[in-house]
Amino acid sequence: MNLWLPWALLPVVWYAAYVDFRTHKIPNRLVYPALILFGGVQMAIQPHRGAFLVGMVAGFLFFFLPSLILGAKFVGMGDAKLAALMGVTLGWPGILLAILISQFTALVIAAPLLLLKRLTWKSSLPLGPFLAVGYTLVLVGVHLWI
Repeated sequence: MNLWLPWALLPVVWYAAYVDFRTHKIPNRLVYPALILFGGVQMAIQPHRGAFLVGMVAGFLFFFLPSLILGAKFVGMGDAKLAALMGVTLGWPGILLAILISQFTALVIAAPLLLLKRLTWKSSLPLGPFLAVGYTLVLVGVHLWI
């Protein structure tokens, strides 16, 4: 994995998380240009393009398939596009780890809120902030590892 490119994407991911937290939407006008920019840079600098392409597709499909099956009411397409963007820089298996961390973090936050009846099973919980946490923790973990 390239070490500087994922860090360059970090402010974009957190801005998307902030917007998602406030509006429950991740704007295409943010994600599409970033996907083109960071995907283009990856294409230019990576000798082995397979890992980041697989990461992008895996990130997208992880959220797209449930959205397709269950409907956009449960999983938004913005989450799929944000995960694809994260996958461009994290590659495979980094995106898988980021998604697993994000889903675990969402569970840790949502479970007590459900028990305390602050959330119901019909409540909407934006996933962007949790994706940003997963992305950040993977970056910090990789940075400490290397």
